[in-house]
Amino acid sequence: MHHPHDRLVRFILAEREHAISLARLVLPPAIAALVDLDRLVVKPGRQVDEKGREHIVDLALEIPFIDGGLGLFYLLIEHQSRGDRWMALRTACGATGQWREHQRDHRNAAGLPPLVTIVISHDPAGWRAATDLGELIVATEAQRKAFADYMPRLRYHLVDLGGIDDAALRGAALTAAVELMIRCFQRADDPALLSAMLMERLDLVRDVWSAENGPDAFTAVLAYCVRVTAHSDYDKVIYTTLVERAPPAVRERVEMENFEEFVDKYGSHWRAHFAERIRAEGRQAGREEGREEGRAELLSALIQQKFQLDTLPEWLEARIAAADVAELTAAGLRLLAADRLEEVMPG
Repeated sequence: MHHPHDRLVRFILAEREHAISLARLVLPPAIAALVDLDRLVVKPGRQVDEKGREHIVDLALEIPFIDGGLGLFYLLIEHQSRGDRWMALRTACGATGQWREHQRDHRNAAGLPPLVTIVISHDPAGWRAATDLGELIVATEAQRKAFADYMPRLRYHLVDLGGIDDAALRGAALTAAVELMIRCFQRADDPALLSAMLMERLDLVRDVWSAENGPDAFTAVLAYCVRVTAHSDYDKVIYTTLVERAPPAVRERVEMENFEEFVDKYGSHWRAHFAERIRAEGRQAGREEGREEGRAELLSALIQQKFQLDTLPEWLEARIAAADVAELTAAGLRLLAADRLEEVMPG
């Protein structure tokens, strides 16, 4: 069964525009200066060994060099909460598989093209595993000296998403779908942070909606978020609110999608609920009132989550109930840095 990260990676990066966007971010600068990204080719994400057994890879790219020839790039996004100490062996096997596949497809070639494996990690503790195959070899100093000419060296390029801050992401000129995917990966281990980011970056979500194939891209992101977050009340409000704010084409796409995890999590009535929202598109006043109510519910749920409250004080409930959309949005932004309830909605 595919991991939810795999589903999202394969869907988003199957679009050549998004693959080029990610390549600009993760390629080593010296290599990026030599390749022609406009001629990037996304290869099928599967390779088969000599026994016919299928091995699933994350993404493989072919990018021509500006001065001639071809470079191979094998991208692997690490999904585990802790880095895999055998990653150097895994990437070495993957690189060999890519070369063997290239050799089968180009039997008259003079040799093999340069290849770099890029590991993209979102380990919250930071990457600690060996980045070179030779580092995994256990040997005494004398043994290493005797085997020096035969020790393997096959290093992979590590991109630690934890080291890419908000300013760097904003300045990377990524497509909206790729930026949203990376931001989701950065917060995948903390449902509260993931949910808060989605609401805080509604501008980015809207950019995804409005892009070509936006409904499909947003649906893929939504499915990913549903699958990696734990059951809770506040994320239910966030995801349903996101969908209800979406344009009709996006809501229709989500309504048609068969998310078993979504149904399990939010109840079997969700499809009928969204379908009714779509049919009520013409009722402008009711729709706006519903969105404002959803935002109020969202803010209340986030406040309870942050301050570990079973219920809100009556004075705060009254202020939230009386607030308009602009006031609720401002309160949500203040909540991110608030240490006391009074700072969220000051009187």
